[in-house]
Amino acid sequence: MKQYDYLKPIQRAARRVRWAGIILAILVMAGVLGYITILFGGRLVVSEEDLVLDEKTFIETKDGEIIEEIYTKNREIVDISDIPEHVQQAFVAIEDSRFYEHSGIDFKSIVRAVYKDIIAMAKVEGASTITQQLAKNISLSNDKTWMRKTKEVMAAIYLERNFTKDEILELYLNGIYFGEGVYGIEAAAEHYFQSPASELTVAEGALLAGMPKAPNSYSPFDNPEEAKERRNLVLSRMNDTGSISAADMKSYQGATLGAEEDESESETWTNSYVDLVIAEAAEKYDISRDELKRGGYRVIVEMDPVAQRIAAENVKNGEFVPGTNGEVQGALTLMDHKTGALRAVVGGRDFKHGDINRVLTSHQPASAIKPLAVYGPALMTEKYTPYTVLPDEKQEFSGDYTPENYDGEYDGSVSLYQALSQSKNVPAVWL
Repeated sequence: MKQYDYLKPIQRAARRVRWAGIILAILVMAGVLGYITILFGGRLVVSEEDLVLDEKTFIETKDGEIIEEIYTKNREIVDISDIPEHVQQAFVAIEDSRFYEHSGIDFKSIVRAVYKDIIAMAKVEGASTITQQLAKNISLSNDKTWMRKTKEVMAAIYLERNFTKDEILELYLNGIYFGEGVYGIEAAAEHYFQSPASELTVAEGALLAGMPKAPNSYSPFDNPEEAKERRNLVLSRMNDTGSISAADMKSYQGATLGAEEDESESETWTNSYVDLVIAEAAEKYDISRDELKRGGYRVIVEMDPVAQRIAAENVKNGEFVPGTNGEVQGALTLMDHKTGALRAVVGGRDFKHGDINRVLTSHQPASAIKPLAVYGPALMTEKYTPYTVLPDEKQEFSGDYTPENYDGEYDGSVSLYQALSQSKNVPAVWL
């Protein structure tokens, strides 16, 4: 057997080569499978539902006057064509200057970011593209893990393969958070500049473009100096990318912020009516309150805003309602008798969303029924006038019904007017 001993080293070497080959093959296969997963697995990360953004619902009159907005997220979706090109350029300049060149992942930016991080010995620059940010915003958490980052890459590649750059940018601009409960470029323009996105100036667009990185830190209301510094950085980047000239950059950087807070207080005079609208939408059209808050509906109502405001204010102060001191409550409806449409609804003296809407609760009509069921119909005949004398003495009706006046006192006879004004029971029953 010793004559074959010289073959053992060769056999051991052959086994090592074979195992190395097997391991290499496994690694290659794993790499190929990983690449294929990253390339085509995005459809498993991004769902069609993720791409449908929550949008607020508008309650408005037939004349187009907006009565109230209800929402889970304060967002109004706009088409990319309604967002000025200079606003789009501002976001691209500060967030992803190579947006129109890459395919979802910008390897050049990644290398540059890594290099700068190494030089600074700290994380000083991000490398996420707008597409990656969109992927993270719509379907991923903010966890800083390798798995989350891998899913982000997969989702970004999927988005780039299935949507145009304009569609991606539109989703991004409608989805991002601008602080103070505001989502999307349209709501941000309304909130910070009291104007639609379509009317944003270059400087205003640059200010908004600088906010998503840290909305609270760059708020023009809370931190105007930081907001201006960030805006000017965006303008500088726009100049670097050729979006604006150096002269325009200098001019815009010297401009004031122009942000304007909405000073109007949160009013509740519409709440009763809108609460009724929400209830009707659920009952008649199977649209839940949650769906209304995120579905982006436009609900046209028959409200008369002038009448609604007057009704709400006067029921609240109680001037025309006797006995409204303390905890006494009330409700009111004003109806167009020709169509049945409600022109005004008040569900309580100081009704706010979430309160009991007394328009929808059942109560005994009590003495309020007398003018409707007795005195009104009587006066519509020629037999009775306000001064017709009615009996006011204790008596029995229908054999076993003996009504009493609330104070137990009887005058023998009273005028119809007196019976009504004193809310006497016996004359009403007799009539």
